[in-house]
Amino acid sequence: MDNVFIERLWHSLKYEEVYLQAYDTVRDARVGMRRWMDFYNQQRKRQALDRCTPDNVYCINMLHSLPWGTVHENPRPRHSP
Repeated sequence: MDNVFIERLWHSLKYEEVYLQAYDTVRDARVGMRRWMDFYNQQRKRQALDRCTPDNVYCINMLHSLPWGTVHENPRPRHSP
């Protein structure tokens, strides 16, 4: 498998976030990178994805893969007595 997609992601993260910030702590770096990743997946539109975000495309594909008429519920976690 070609690593071009992962290499491009790391390049974008480094040049758009990491190299532009002066993090004081590792925690600050993690928070900044997490914020950038959220932006990258949820807000940054891609020409290759017909001007959609990766999250939009993922959700649309997930909805299309569900059988018609299926209702999916998130079960509540059970607590031990």
